[in-house]
Amino acid sequence: MSPVKRKQINPIEKAIEATLPPGRFTSYNAAWSFLEDVQGVADDIGKIIRKEPARAARLYEIFIAACHEKADEIDDSSGNFGMLVEELFQGWIKARQGANFDPDETAISLISWMEDDPYGFCHDLERGVVKVFDKKGAAAFYRTIQSVRENGMDMTGWVEYFVEGLTTHLVGVRDRGEQAIRRDLRVKAHRLSGRQGKASPTSWNMAA
Repeated sequence: MSPVKRKQINPIEKAIEATLPPGRFTSYNAAWSFLEDVQGVADDIGKIIRKEPARAARLYEIFIAACHEKADEIDDSSGNFGMLVEELFQGWIKARQGANFDPDETAISLISWMEDDPYGFCHDLERGVVKVFDKKGAAAFYRTIQSVRENGMDMTGWVEYFVEGLTTHLVGVRDRGEQAIRRDLRVKAHRLSGRQGKASPTSWNMAA
């Protein structure tokens, strides 16, 4: 690895190591400050997804692995650490999609994490991933689940969760689209300003 690439990678990797030091227990009272530090590193990785998606995906993998190693050393009674790790998985998916990595490989890796989940980080994860998967990613994820089922593993629950989550997400998209269309029609019909068009239906009636 060249010195330039080493300099690009080391700062965030060092931040991960510093934020999740092994062998040091984090009590409930200290958890909030700890989580702020962890979130800060996650935010730093998120910032490079657009320009360096491949690097971001690798850093997410390192970060997720470090979180698993740290899981026994933190009092996560609040469940916030687990929720933060779920967000890391979502960021990892975004980064891999941004780097145009094979969606089937992404799906297989994700299913592997979900299968080997001793700390419950992937509990209900399928509900969240439908929000970040693109069409190819969602199709690959569903195919992988189906393939695992065909090979004798019971994935019924995951299929139902995934389909339900995807349906809910698409319904939300449809509803927002319909609202935007109705708003545009009212603006044109009543000759409202842009500000009035974003107001409530009551305001539309008053303007009429």
